[in-house]
Order: sequence, then C-alpha cells, then structure tokens
Amino acid sequence: SKISDGRGLNVLLQNYWMVIHPPVLFLGFASTIVPFCFAMAGIWRKEFGAWVKPAIPWALFNGMILGTGVLMGGAWAYEALSFGGFWAWDPVENASLVPWLIAIAGLHTMLIFNARKSSLGISYILVTLAFLLILYSTFLTRSGILGDSSVHSFTDLGLSGQLLIFMGIFVVLAVMSLWLYWKDIPKTEQEENIYSREFWMFIGALILSLSALHIIALTSIKVINKISEGINMLTGLSLPINLSNPADPIATYHQLQIPFAALIALFAGFGQYLKYYKSDKDQFFRKLLIASVPALILTILISLGTDLHDYKLIILLFTSLFAVLGNGHIIFDFLKKAKTGSTGAAVAHIGMALILIGALIANGKKEVISINTENFNVFGQASPKDQMENKVLYKDFPVTMRDYRVTYVADSLSGSHLYYNINYQRFAKNSKSPDEDFNLHPYVVYDRKEGKISAPSPDTRHYFSKDVFTHITAAVDKNTAEYQVSYDTFYVHHVKKGQVIQQDSFRITVEDVEFAEGQTGQGAQYKATLRLKVTDGMFTKIATPSFVLEGNKMIPEEAEIHDFGLKFVYRNVDPAKGEHELVIVKGNRPTPDFITLKAIIFPWINVLWIGSVVMALGFFMSMFRRIQMLRKQNTSAGL
Repeated sequence: SKISDGRGLNVLLQNYWMVIHPPVLFLGFASTIVPFCFAMAGIWRKEFGAWVKPAIPWALFNGMILGTGVLMGGAWAYEALSFGGFWAWDPVENASLVPWLIAIAGLHTMLIFNARKSSLGISYILVTLAFLLILYSTFLTRSGILGDSSVHSFTDLGLSGQLLIFMGIFVVLAVMSLWLYWKDIPKTEQEENIYSREFWMFIGALILSLSALHIIALTSIKVINKISEGINMLTGLSLPINLSNPADPIATYHQLQIPFAALIALFAGFGQYLKYYKSDKDQFFRKLLIASVPALILTILISLGTDLHDYKLIILLFTSLFAVLGNGHIIFDFLKKAKTGSTGAAVAHIGMALILIGALIANGKKEVISINTENFNVFGQASPKDQMENKVLYKDFPVTMRDYRVTYVADSLSGSHLYYNINYQRFAKNSKSPDEDFNLHPYVVYDRKEGKISAPSPDTRHYFSKDVFTHITAAVDKNTAEYQVSYDTFYVHHVKKGQVIQQDSFRITVEDVEFAEGQTGQGAQYKATLRLKVTDGMFTKIATPSFVLEGNKMIPEEAEIHDFGLKFVYRNVDPAKGEHELVIVKGNRPTPDFITLKAIIFPWINVLWIGSVVMALGFFMSMFRRIQMLRKQNTSAGL
C-alpha cells in the first residue's frame, strides 16, 4: 500500500534558527566533555594540577559556544514564539542554562589555580558537575518527564531507561574517582587576601553555583516528586514530598536570580581592578570611583527616564553599568600600554553586563499597548490579565493603540501559513498625515483539513531603541457556518451619481461613476464602474461593481462585501437619463472578520543582542590568547 506523507516538521521549527541554534547548542553540550576528560585524566595519572592549563582554552571554548547557543535559543523564542519575550524560565531553557553557569564558575576556579595554585579541588567538582548536568539536562528533555510543564512538549521516546543508565555510569565513575583520590589532590592552607583577585573570583564562582542550584532545584520539581513516589513504592513509606510548580514561575525565579545577577555584575566590575595575591587598597578604591560615580549618575538618569521604581532592578542596573564602565576602564588602560591580548576577560564581562542591562530594561519596562479598552470578551483568553492585554480588530476598522492607529487590512494564505496584514500608523500631534506608516505580517498555521489555526508566530518592527512586537492570539474561523453567507434576496435600484439609498440597515452612497475605453482583439471595449460607500452606522466599506461592454455583449463584474452579507451587480446604464441599474443581493450577515492580537513595545532590547555578540567576542579573544600562550610554552619546552 502507498505510504502517505507525514505531518512534517513542527511548524515552530520551520525557522532558520532551526539550522543555527540546535547545532551550536549541541556543540556547546558536547564540548563540556573536554575539560571533564582532562580532569579525569589528571586524577587517573595522578598529575593532579597538570591538566588545568591545557584545559583552560577548551573551557573558554565551551563557555563561548554554550553561552551563544543559549542566547540563540532566546533569539529564536523572541522571533518565532508568541509568549512575548526571549526568556520564560521554561524547564528546557533552564536545563541548558544551568550547565553553562556551572561551567563558567569552573572556568574561574581553574584560572585561580593557574595563577595561585589554589581552588583545585573545587575546579574538579565544578568541571565534573558541568558535564554531569549536561547528561541530566538530556534526561530531562528526552525522557518526557517535562512533557506537561514545558512549552517544548518533549514526549517519552522510550529512552528513559537508557538515559538513566548512561547518566548513572558517568556519575558513579566521576564520584568514585573524586572520592578515592580526593585526599591526594593538592590543597592550599593559606587564606586568600580579601583585596586579592582570586578571593572575589572564588566568591563569584560560588554565587554562580548558588544561582544554578536555585534554577535546577525549581526545574527538577517533577523529578523530585517521581523519586519520592519511587521510594514510597519500594519501601512502603509515605514520604510527605509532593511539590508543586510555582504559580508565577517568572516572579519565583526573579526573587533570587536578580540579586544573584547584581552580585555577579558587581564582582565583574571591580574584579579586574584587583591583582592576584594582594592589591594596594588605596589604589583600588581610587579606581573604583572612576567607574562607580559615572555608573551611579547613569543609573539615576536611566531610572528617571524609564520610570524604573523597583529597587532590585535599580541595584541591578547600577552594578551592570558599573561592570561596563569598570571593564571599559581596564580595556582603556591595556590599550594605552599596547596590551590588546589581555583584554578578552574585560570584553566578555562588558558583554555579560550589556545582556543584563538589555534584559532588565526590555523585560522590566516592556509595555503592552494592545489594551482592551472596550472591555470586549476576547475569544480564547481566559484570565482577566489576558482579556485586558488583547485587542479585538475588525477588518478595515482602525483602532488606537498608544501612539499608533492600527488596522487589520487583510489575510492571505501561503502554503500552510496564514499571514495577516496589520497596518501601523503613527501621527504627530495635530497632524493629518502619518509620520510613520508600516505593515507587520504575523502569521498562524492553517490546517486545511480541520480548518483550524495554531502556532501563532509574531512579527516585529525593529528600531534602534525599541521593538514593536505583534502576534495573533485568535481569529475568526472562516470555515464555520457562521462565517458563510447564503444570498437569497435581491433588490433593483436605478441610481444617479451622488444619490443615497437606504437598503434595510445599510446606507449606500453612489460616490462616483467611472468610464474607461480600451481595445481588444475583438474590437472596442468599454468599462463602467460604480464606486459605492456602504455603511451600517459603525463600519464603512467601499464596493466597486462594474461591467464590461464588448460589442453587444455585456459582462457584469460583481462586488461583494462579505462582512455585510451584500453583493452588488452593476447591470446597465441609461446615458440619456444618467441613471444606472444597480442590483443589491442580500443574504444573512455573517460573523464579522476579526482578529485579536497582542502588541508589546520592548525598549532597548538591542542592548541585549549587542551584549551577546560582545560576550562571545570576549571569550574568543581570551581563548585565542590562551592557545598562543600554550604554544609558546610548548615551543620553549621543545615539544
């Protein structure tokens, strides 16, 4: 028998980010194994510290690629998904972020050991944990355990057992290796000076680890419940563990993650001012003023300009600006001394701080402009918040949304994608012509067989300082009986230009009559067109019925206003009387063509994307420098 075509790739995956994001993220996942293998080799060969220096370039590569992959996922979500943003603390998003946080913490402790021969034990733990968390993330996303709590909707492919065994092998291997040789790993008894770089790098690694622990604990609620159920079944106990996901996940994550981010930005800001071993206190505090005072002034100005009131966000803004200015000062000093190769860390820190600033302002000060001021009952939106933030647009009927006049113009089907043409116009005060006029084309996927729409994808108008983000949340189903028109009654009118006729509840004005003459292969051709303005008191539509005269043959071209349940046929003209025979065909009035949409303004979101590029560049610069240093070392050693 003939095998029919499958359903094809999920529509949300039919995006060019599908070609870019998953391979980059997979490479980031895979590259965590290299520092892990170096660490295990150091234990097994009992060369406990020798692995760190050659592993640092790989750790930098892993941080660059995995971080880029995570941020690409945010860009994909922003462009293709309709939740309205770039990060939703979804479990699958978290499962890729947590290993990166641990890997970055491990990178910093490795740098400490490379410079001070301390923190080797914690470097072993963090490098190993980063790799094991990659295996755990794979289990979370491919076992189906998050299928009902993640928008990614992964289902169980029957791999749960294999994934658990695979993960278990590496957990046992790593834990046993560390346990057997832990006492042999060199440790430093000397306490770090509080004014040393290594002290604050270690504190930063600790904060990154606590941040990751908080995220993975909330992400693993389903796993914790499953483990509890398993223990109860095997032992007959009744452990009182039945955790539920937070009612407001975003607020729950932000409660701790914002303070963690502020601390990380603060350490990244002043850490570069410190030296290893010990720094001069007076010189250190003088340098702090160079960055902290301008950062404080900018924080006040930006907070006032963006109407920012949340003290946590204001603190995060200050520490992020401090990180940008502090590391910028470090780069300036290096460039004065012609030491460009040493600036990679400062560039990466600036990128990280810009990401925080962009996310803070774009998310903290985003503005929903599609406010339901008419209090319509918005179809498909259950919560009061969603009812308030979704606007109903009837076709060809403009509505006001903040500074814009927005009109649902048309829709068009291309393959399985149903595109909507949404016109935005912005008028200056007392201006009759728009200062700005553009169209957005968000789309939904249309199932021809079922006549249903799904998977809305947004469209965005990009500016340097903001984005106007728009997506469809509901639309009329044009296959339903309520949308169809059955024409059953007709009326004949003889009208003149400028005449107004009343047909039931419709007021019809003959605005103009146009005649055109042309030539075809069969001789002269004449075309006559009536321009009709039709209103029902609320909506106004234009219809242009016409007829073509070729010789003695007259061919009418009817015009339909579907939403009104009206058709118009221009059937004849009497030049002597200046009268036109107009036939109005009337049917039932269908459900009007409408959509509901959500529109959001994200201010300064480009700062986030710029920061992503800058951070990746900083990682690359540091990696390149470390590779050069290794080559010089190997050359001088005759290797």
